[in-house]
Amino acid sequence: MAAKAVRKNKFTRKADTGATGRSLRWWFSGVLWVVAGAAVLASISLLCIFAYDYATQCDYFRAEAVSVSGCSRLDPETVREIAGAKEGVNILSVNLAAARKRLTADPWIKDAAIRRYFPSKMSIDIYEHEAVAIIDFGRLFLISTEGEIFKEYDRGGPESLPLISGVAYRDWRADDQQRTRVFKSVMHVLQLGQSEKSIISNGSIEKIIVDKEIGLTLKLREPDHLVALGFDDYEKKIERFATIATHLERSGPERTFSLVDLKNPDRVVARPVSEKNIVAGKGGSSEGT
Repeated sequence: MAAKAVRKNKFTRKADTGATGRSLRWWFSGVLWVVAGAAVLASISLLCIFAYDYATQCDYFRAEAVSVSGCSRLDPETVREIAGAKEGVNILSVNLAAARKRLTADPWIKDAAIRRYFPSKMSIDIYEHEAVAIIDFGRLFLISTEGEIFKEYDRGGPESLPLISGVAYRDWRADDQQRTRVFKSVMHVLQLGQSEKSIISNGSIEKIIVDKEIGLTLKLREPDHLVALGFDDYEKKIERFATIATHLERSGPERTFSLVDLKNPDRVVARPVSEKNIVAGKGGSSEGT
């Protein structure tokens, strides 16, 4: 029996043509949506640009006042100039992050905050480093009350600051987590010297001489003599120094001394200018040669 001939489907072409037409319509529809979306985004972007330009040039937002607080070393007008926020500037045109970055780039400024107050005011708060001493690493640098090296010392800098000598940079401060014995000792003495009640104030210290083996020795400005403190127990040693200083003052000007050795606070040795020693133990004082 002969095989039945397969008849060609004469409707197939029409079906394929319909599917292709629908695909094209969907494709054109998608393209139109993308173009429309891009046009909307472009319009919004242009609108935002025009709005920004208008706002940053509008007189309504011009700064009538730019207050500055925290100035001790720096001049408020200098701070405004560094921040780019002088009176008359449009407050919306000031980039706050960039202004803060410029401020903290100044070596005297530890931190800063800048704020807008609509419609026409700004404030700048700065936090300056407080120089507590000068440290000698072959070149002179200022250190803050936290012991941070923040600026090279130059002429015209703060006067009457103690000079720290005999310190290598690696012996000063390893990192924030592990501070060296030298660092902690010097900063402890400087902290005690900031008290108005201390007999050895920072202003009276001309130099802090550091020896990693024997500790700290202070060279005082007036009267001109040395006070050997060694390491540790600085509160007790300075109290003992107050007692010895009072004793020597009562003994008359001829009993001025060149050195007081307080490394052992229970046996204080004072060397007068006449080269005689005064030894003050727990129970009192006595003289020797």
